[in-house]
Amino acid sequence: MNFKKLKKFLPIILFIALVALSLTFILTYINIWFWNWFLIWWFKSFIITFCVISPLWISSTFILSKLVNFIFPKTKEITKKIILAILMWFVIEFFVSFINVCSTFWFVYNFLNIWLRLYINSIPVWICLWFFMSFVFKPWMWKRIKSIKEID
Repeated sequence: MNFKKLKKFLPIILFIALVALSLTFILTYINIWFWNWFLIWWFKSFIITFCVISPLWISSTFILSKLVNFIFPKTKEITKKIILAILMWFVIEFFVSFINVCSTFWFVYNFLNIWLRLYINSIPVWICLWFFMSFVFKPWMWKRIKSIKEID
């Protein structure tokens, strides 16, 4: 990869890292507040989320976008973006909250209750995030990726 391509692609990676960092911070805070081991659990949750969930998020965004366009071909673009935001919210929130609970509590007897509480309490954060991602970040990211393909 040449320097021009890297220069175009780096902001995408940095933004995804920033989103993962802030989301795992919020979820860890909702989960355990500022407890003694907060920073360690937050960092562990961030690393797992960034390395595992970020590629899953990018690929699922692409797949779900194609699926929404296939299922609703004549629907307005704004409706498709809303549907995509809701689908992404369900899919990614499930995994990120699961990873967050795993990194803080492992598998304790009330794991399901802890995960469900985190999932429900973080709904407002996720709704705002995925609408931002669907309406702002995804179009910016795809435009940037297309411009990377054009560089040669």
